Amino acid sequence: MNLKRGKELLFINYGSIICMQQNGEYTEYIRCKIPKEIELKWKDKIKQEMMDKIISGEDISLIWNLSCIDISCEDKYVAFKQISEKGDKNKILYKLKTLKNLFDVNFYNKIISLF
Repeated sequence: MNLKRGKELLFINYGSIICMQQNGEYTEYIRCKIPKEIELKWKDKIKQEMMDKIISGEDISLIWNLSCIDISCEDKYVAFKQISEKGDKNKILYKLKTLKNLFDVNFYNKIISLF
């Protein structure tokens, strides 16, 4: 088990296995043998950090990364709900619209209704 490297890979890929696969890092991540409970804690931290940056306006483009993190659709919806309640709705809505084609249509329609 290599917690340090596994955490590094998970964080630089925003908690997304798809990103790791695209970057050729997924096999290395698997070799790190990260326990599921630790991985879930890390993903929660990654999600919160992204939410904080989106809400503060520091990095609204993280909306796309948030949609790719490997958590349940319900958890993603709750995150977007919190963002809609605390962030700048106009800026976030604009960014969502620019990313529309990257989202699953059903999920996009669900989250866009929050704004």
